[in-house]
Amino acid sequence: HWQQAQLSPRFGGLGFRSLALHSSAAFISSLASSELCSPDDIHMLQAVTRYNTQVSSQDSITVETILASPPLQKALSERLDDHTFQSLLSSSSPVNKARILSISAPHAGSWISVVPSTGLDLHLDNAECQVALRWWLGLDNSGGSTCPFCPDIGLDPLGHHAASCRHGGDVVSRHNHLRDIFADF
Repeated sequence: HWQQAQLSPRFGGLGFRSLALHSSAAFISSLASSELCSPDDIHMLQAVTRYNTQVSSQDSITVETILASPPLQKALSERLDDHTFQSLLSSSSPVNKARILSISAPHAGSWISVVPSTGLDLHLDNAECQVALRWWLGLDNSGGSTCPFCPDIGLDPLGHHAASCRHGGDVVSRHNHLRDIFADF
């Protein structure tokens, strides 16, 4: 879960960058753009070697290519995030894979970086934020509870029953609310 949180929101994360992971990208970009680097600079060679162990082979770089066209740190970090994202996907269960793919869809993480506005009712209170973040990261939100409308059914860790239970009326009211929003267009 922490690995996912370290990804940018574009990849379904929270943007808590790992300094250990991204330090080589920052160093490479900084030194290459300073024009003080030579092809045999030992520090650059070490940073490139470390960076190449953190990305897929197709995203590996060489000192020569860096010196010819200094990369931006953002581009190098995106390759690191992409590699981490692919690794996370390949090790996930089908349910978690579906969750990760849905939260990494375009604009799915916009709510993470938007400025809260109480005047426009675009904010989450602490409890709502905790539930949303726990769901976003695939953490257990059930708390061992059962559904208040289906007492024989325990709430699942990812909240699927709570989001789709037809006995409490939330599914119908959510449907009607979405219908009304689209009707206003």
